[in-house]
Amino acid sequence: MKPARTVAVLLRPDQRDTLEAKFRALLPVKLWETLERELITEVMLNDDDRVFVERSGVGIEDAGVRMGHAARAALVKTAATLGEERPREGYPIIEAALPPPLRWRFSAFLPPITSAAVVTIRIPSERVFRLESYLRHDQISIGQFEALQEALCG
Repeated sequence: MKPARTVAVLLRPDQRDTLEAKFRALLPVKLWETLERELITEVMLNDDDRVFVERSGVGIEDAGVRMGHAARAALVKTAATLGEERPREGYPIIEAALPPPLRWRFSAFLPPITSAAVVTIRIPSERVFRLESYLRHDQISIGQFEALQEALCG
């Protein structure tokens, strides 16, 4: 049997509140302001300190902020604990589901597979896309559209 990549950590409610506040404090203020007013679906923190965001309907763009190695490392540790995960020896990948009210998916790749922590935060989309939209934008073929429509609608 293959060993688990992470070890579960159980938190008390007061610990969770403290960690959530720390997580929020670690992200740059300008990034939080963007997250609060834009339809952001993903945040990417690169090993060169640059931060990118993916906006629904727009694509990926530079967020105009930087996040250094130490801040990213602290964010990884906080998010992993907040998601009740702890990295295991030999597994330089962390994946955690952040609890409500955030409900974000957090992934981090750590050295030695990257030069410094690389982080992706996936935010549930508030926008619902119709199947026809995927067809109209050539993201699926007519055959895929018909198969999905049949599977969904019968």
